[in-house]
Amino acid sequence: MSKQINSTVLKFLVKYEKSEFSAVEGVSCLICKEKCPGFCQHSWRRGCGNCKCALWRHDVPQNSPGLPFNRLDVEEINPPLSSEYDIALTEGYNWIPRGLKTLQIESFMRKIPKSKVPKTDSEGARYRARQIFYQLPKQDYNRKYANFLKEDAKPSFDELSKFRLKSALGIGCVKELISKVLSCHNCSMNISSGEMAVFTERLGESFCWHPQCFKCCIDDELLVDLIYFVHEMKIYCGRHWAEQIKPRCHGCEELIYIGEFTKAMEKSWHVEHFCCWQCDVPITGKKYIIINKRPYCQRCYVKSMANTCFECKQPISPESKDFFVKDRHYHKECLVCSSCNKALESQTFSFVNERPLCHACRGVDPEKSKFCKSCEKPFLPEEKKVGVEENYFHERCFLCTECQKPIGSQKFIRKADGRRLCNDCFETTAKPCFKCKELIRGSSIKFEGNMYHTKCFFCENCKKELGGAQFYKYETNPYCDDCFLVNYAKRCASCFGPIEGNTKFIDYESKYWHSKCFICRSCDKQLAGAKFIMRDGNRYCLECK
Repeated sequence: MSKQINSTVLKFLVKYEKSEFSAVEGVSCLICKEKCPGFCQHSWRRGCGNCKCALWRHDVPQNSPGLPFNRLDVEEINPPLSSEYDIALTEGYNWIPRGLKTLQIESFMRKIPKSKVPKTDSEGARYRARQIFYQLPKQDYNRKYANFLKEDAKPSFDELSKFRLKSALGIGCVKELISKVLSCHNCSMNISSGEMAVFTERLGESFCWHPQCFKCCIDDELLVDLIYFVHEMKIYCGRHWAEQIKPRCHGCEELIYIGEFTKAMEKSWHVEHFCCWQCDVPITGKKYIIINKRPYCQRCYVKSMANTCFECKQPISPESKDFFVKDRHYHKECLVCSSCNKALESQTFSFVNERPLCHACRGVDPEKSKFCKSCEKPFLPEEKKVGVEENYFHERCFLCTECQKPIGSQKFIRKADGRRLCNDCFETTAKPCFKCKELIRGSSIKFEGNMYHTKCFFCENCKKELGGAQFYKYETNPYCDDCFLVNYAKRCASCFGPIEGNTKFIDYESKYWHSKCFICRSCDKQLAGAKFIMRDGNRYCLECK
């Protein structure tokens, strides 16, 4: 038995509402942070034209999505005089389950992760707003937001809308168990008497969930405002339910109701919407490069993302082989011995004075390349080997010092104490740059107890990089020679020139002098370290007194 607290599944009718982007213009991206100047609607994608991230990846205001019923283009038949949203505001929330009293509301919210509780003006309220944008995409429910819906696809759109309302859409109902112990359909743990549980009219009383377990079965996110959709006895958010019925174009974010579409990168696309993520040129049937799960045309890749050859300073195109050695990238034809000019692609070599040198020119014993340094067993013909300095290893024998897993030919980090770390272990131990917050993988500078990339350690005034150069500290900030001497250095009371940090100077009566400028008024003898007398405000050596 259970005690019902709120009403059952709501009944719906179609209605309409205006656009959503005006309320989010300029909001910051949670992924790109300061790299994105703020959300600006893309010309045709449902994302940011600046950073290309989706709208829900931005820090949208808590009320910007509007009410979920409006996004669904539905309204309740015979709604209560005060909706759960009206009552929520009086309780200090942006949403509460319908029918709960104050103590029950608090009990329900304590079950939800704190960062996701929709308390007014909180991170949880903004999380809810992002999930409304994500889980309930307007273009799925209202034709006027489906910008690429063709005339012959409209009947299919309407058919899916009717099916959704008739067979899938529902609102979770919160009940308080009073005697019977039930099992959560998500985590399989018991829900005891007196605890709250979420039920769905679509699936019946035999299915229930902990409040924190009422989630979309695809991405494990809480179902926003308990709005669920049923498909084959599973619950989904609106977005993922629709994608069980129709493919969604990853370019425009609209469902593909009828007609041809292409599959690429394990996603579906309208043929005309499989475009370069940067310049929007169609790339269907063309070569493209995937960077961070986004497709780019070859032109944009070479222009903006390709690695630069250390030798010729030109970008390495996707058709060229990219050799990565000592944190440097080379074209195949640019990686040659600095002595004999022989290509090093299949040769053993080392770096001498920062220049590649084949082992034949260097005079390295070729026998060393025949045996693994670790297991001391010979290399089989055509067997891959890893060369580090003058030693060679089987790929299986070249291990991370920390986790003891093979590094093979993958990138690794060599610490000053001789340890070599795989990328995963490095990321668990590496320190972030105090300036840019990214992990420091190469050389670094320590200043005031903080670590910096060399490129991030620069003069506070002129922004000149200070790595390897002399600098000054003033009020906890670093300054280059020029800026410090002009703006902050002590001034000689005689010549008025700056007193550099490593220059000896005289501090007398709250004034400063270069040693060479602290002299006898009569004979110009330097008085640093010598006795002198003052007369009429002037200094005199003992001989001239």
